[in-house]
Amino acid sequence: MNTQDLCLGVLHLGDASGYEIKQTFERALSHFQSPSYGSIYPALRKLQSAGWVTQRIEDQDKRPAKKIYSLTHEGRSRFLQVLSQTEPQEICKSDFVLLAFFAHLLSTDQLAAIVQQHLNTIEMDLEKLQAIQGREDLPPGMRFSIDYGIEVKQARLKFVRKHLSRLLQEHQHYGDPA
Repeated sequence: MNTQDLCLGVLHLGDASGYEIKQTFERALSHFQSPSYGSIYPALRKLQSAGWVTQRIEDQDKRPAKKIYSLTHEGRSRFLQVLSQTEPQEICKSDFVLLAFFAHLLSTDQLAAIVQQHLNTIEMDLEKLQAIQGREDLPPGMRFSIDYGIEVKQARLKFVRKHLSRLLQEHQHYGDPA
């Protein structure tokens, strides 16, 4: 699903600013979709041009006014159409796995630092998901996707921790690049 369609989905939950849409991506969707922050505003402009969202300016005390986006009837129809036509594929895009694939080009110290950073990131992501896991106000599909994300992240942690020492040991014997 592209960023425009993801924005429609988030706005299906309620009116939001671009920043609030980004927050929803980070908190609830990052374990299965990760559009860049820089792609959100261009997507919102295109959605507005297509008539799928509207924008209003909301004044704030002691802060700049913010743009609030709302889904139009046409935008709701568009998102429901996208949902009904999207194939349930899982495409894994992992910079970590890519780095591991080319680890022979890195020093063992570099590899160890990359793996540790990856573990830290997974743990932080897991904490975010666990913080919203027990919310009773979430629809069943959202709870399912959050539980799914938690299980996948726990499995990733388990796998990396289980194989880390062997990876580093074998990498060191393989030889650091010159």
